[in-house]
Amino acid sequence: MAGLRPGLAVLRAVGRCFWRELQSHRSLAGQNFFLFVLFVAYQQPQSAAFFSLIVGAIVLFSVATDPLAKLPAARKQTWPVETGQWTTVRLGSLLFTPLSFVAVFLAWKADWGGVLALAGVVGVRLLAGQFASRVPQFGWRAWLLRIPSPPGWFGLLMRMHWRAMAQTLDLYMAVLLAVATACYRFSGHTLPDRARTVIALLIVLALSTQTQVLLKMDGPGFMRYRYWPLRGWKILLAKDAALLLVLVILTLLTDPLAGMAGGVAALTVGHHRCVRPASVQMPWRFTQGSLGLGALQIIAIFLSGMTAKEVWWTVPICVGMLMLSVLVYGWIWDRTGQK
Repeated sequence: MAGLRPGLAVLRAVGRCFWRELQSHRSLAGQNFFLFVLFVAYQQPQSAAFFSLIVGAIVLFSVATDPLAKLPAARKQTWPVETGQWTTVRLGSLLFTPLSFVAVFLAWKADWGGVLALAGVVGVRLLAGQFASRVPQFGWRAWLLRIPSPPGWFGLLMRMHWRAMAQTLDLYMAVLLAVATACYRFSGHTLPDRARTVIALLIVLALSTQTQVLLKMDGPGFMRYRYWPLRGWKILLAKDAALLLVLVILTLLTDPLAGMAGGVAALTVGHHRCVRPASVQMPWRFTQGSLGLGALQIIAIFLSGMTAKEVWWTVPICVGMLMLSVLVYGWIWDRTGQK
């Protein structure tokens, strides 16, 4: 029993670290797309299956990590754990990953295809992590540095926001929706105009929560905006332009006009919270917003996006309201910074 104590101590440390990481995923509860999925599941459970699958795939992919990788390599060398005990620790650490329980559940249901698919996802995720750690020039940090920048200070702010977006799970959920729609259309199937509009608005919805934390997406570095010789409306306008450009690209195969109108509406509402004190966004997590403001954003996105094609003057009205929101909340940001 005494020989197992070092390994058990390591397992307790690993379990504590992994539990803290799982708790950080609670930000999903404040994500607008997740709120929409809950509403759809309450009204029509069968219609929410596809959306739940997308959310679940993103979450599972993010937690498909090696639990022992959270232990610093230098600290491992100082612990009194022998080589044979590390094997026990390795096997015991599998109990701390939710994927093990998902695999057991699928095996219990005799869904061997699901087990193989889950094993494939985990394998790809672990291989990608190992490859990025051994070849840093192909890691995610290197890709962030390769993001192009439009000219001028405006372009630099846009690139900073793109880098912050690339470290949130919201973006990959929107990309997964866009890719799934593209694969469906390229496979020879056709989508009605109304269905394409709805999908475009769902892509907007996946990124809409970020509008509530525009200035906090840079992590603790958001305070640098206080020291830059730029007015608040300029910072908000650059970040709005960066987000809208991403939305237009992701909705090109569905309905870019509805996507633009919905994105403008989401930004107009989201500015109310982004200039006020809020928690700093954690990397590689879903953005967490306000439930009340999120519900208002969902209504504004679908109301403006659905009427954009039928009532053409909806778009200039939405753009005008966005410009007014940029000026007002930019002034609030400047005023609070002077206190």
